[in-house]
Amino acid sequence: MQLSKTTWLSLNDPLSGDRNGAQTQNLSMKKLTLFLGVLLTWSSLSAQTTGYKAFLDLNVVKNDKVKVSIELPAVSASEIEYQMPKIVPGTYSIYDFGRFLSDFKAFDSNGNELSVDSLDQNRWLIKNASSLAKVEYWVEDSYDTEQGNTVFEPAGTNIEEGKNFVINTFGLFGYLKGMKEVKYEVNISYPEGFYGATSLQAARSENNTDTYIADNYFSLADAPMMYSVPDT
Repeated sequence: MQLSKTTWLSLNDPLSGDRNGAQTQNLSMKKLTLFLGVLLTWSSLSAQTTGYKAFLDLNVVKNDKVKVSIELPAVSASEIEYQMPKIVPGTYSIYDFGRFLSDFKAFDSNGNELSVDSLDQNRWLIKNASSLAKVEYWVEDSYDTEQGNTVFEPAGTNIEEGKNFVINTFGLFGYLKGMKEVKYEVNISYPEGFYGATSLQAARSENNTDTYIADNYFSLADAPMMYSVPDT
């Protein structure tokens, strides 16, 4: 059998194996690089879209207010509304829970503040929302507020530093418009000796911080909480 020159070179050229091996190695490296790129992108997007992650520190009370910080799901729109409930199931009154919020701010992942317009008592329009990472604000309680339109106590909130915190979750935590069905994690830090009571099962409890995870905003709103020193 006669071998063509090309065939002969591929079988007998000592450099051909190196060339083929290098080509195979380069192809493998390209595939690996592509795979890692896709994996990192997926991981980044996954981390951004896992849901809400709220933080509330009951050790820090200023002027009868507590600070709420919430890491938010990823947003693709250029603008989006952050909303607080106007009315909640179980009551028949319009309470406008957003009126208890103050100093509302939105930030990107680098800590840069984003432009925000207050639309009414319960809605804030956040600009450049595709880079939105979190919001922060202070919340006044409803029990001893000087505002009118008194909230019926079982649906309200109480901030009594060092003594008692009544947390109807819809009075402190809000949501992005159209994103109430997303998982909602709440982390509450509390003073030494305090105990938290709620229908939600704590996912973690360590270092005076309880972590709760609700399937969505509706499940969170159905779970009032109270933190205080036990009397028994």
